[in-house]
Amino acid sequence: MVLLLACTALGIMMLTVGVFLHLSLPGWEFFAGLGAYPASRREHIRIPKLRRRLSILFYVVAAAFLAGALLLAVKAISPESLYRTLPAIVLLGVDGIWILYRIYDGNSYTTRMRRAAFASFCIINIGFIALYLLNVLY
Repeated sequence: MVLLLACTALGIMMLTVGVFLHLSLPGWEFFAGLGAYPASRREHIRIPKLRRRLSILFYVVAAAFLAGALLLAVKAISPESLYRTLPAIVLLGVDGIWILYRIYDGNSYTTRMRRAAFASFCIINIGFIALYLLNVLY
């Protein structure tokens, strides 16, 4: 029951964020993470394209969570199979956000900064995959 509520709540939250980004409702810059950028950096980001792609990404993640909740509610899948699937969806969503920012951010960064960002990306992904495999195998 807790898993069903969690999937439904996360799906509704992701859908809400997607709608905020898609319709440019007040506060969409907060959800897109653009509030942390100074104006000089924001002018080098292709914001309309980033906003649209982020909204699509949030819609896809919301659909996955809501589909999991629906399948769990009608007992078409077991909670164990949902536990195995949802972490991969979360990882793909986080990686999708990182990749979209890499594509649409036209700011110039130093080589050292790019390497540090890539290293942190790899460390987070490897750590997440290791924890996921430990969870699935044991």
